[in-house]
Amino acid sequence: MKTTIQTLTQCSSCLLLVTVMALGTGCGKKPPATAADDTALRNRHAEFVKALFTEDFEACARMSDPNVIQARGADTVKGVYQLLGGLIKAAKLQVEDVRIDGVTLSEDAAAAQVRTSNRENGEWKEQAPSQWIRRDSQWFLVPAI
Repeated sequence: MKTTIQTLTQCSSCLLLVTVMALGTGCGKKPPATAADDTALRNRHAEFVKALFTEDFEACARMSDPNVIQARGADTVKGVYQLLGGLIKAAKLQVEDVRIDGVTLSEDAAAAQVRTSNRENGEWKEQAPSQWIRRDSQWFLVPAI
């Protein structure tokens, strides 16, 4: 007759085997990126651009990577957006002068790069791509500061 310790040892071994098999078959992987992920990011980008152009720098900071906010401070991040807002005013850009040229999602849709252009004097000019991360199903801009 098996002792309680022998039974527990056997069950633990089975559980370990099942866990290893699940990890080996990709059970722990995030699902691949979908068209819905792309759409959600495009919508979040549009929301960010609208906040930036209406000088809602608080909203811009809320849409920024929480890790950057924690590391640099909310005031620093908002200050960068205020500076950017000033440049937007000086260039006399409007929301409709910004377009998304492309979105590249990571395989698991946890990060992305958004390529944009700005219309200046009637010509579209490519801008540096922006980096985005997804946390808790929400996209956040990673400010380059």
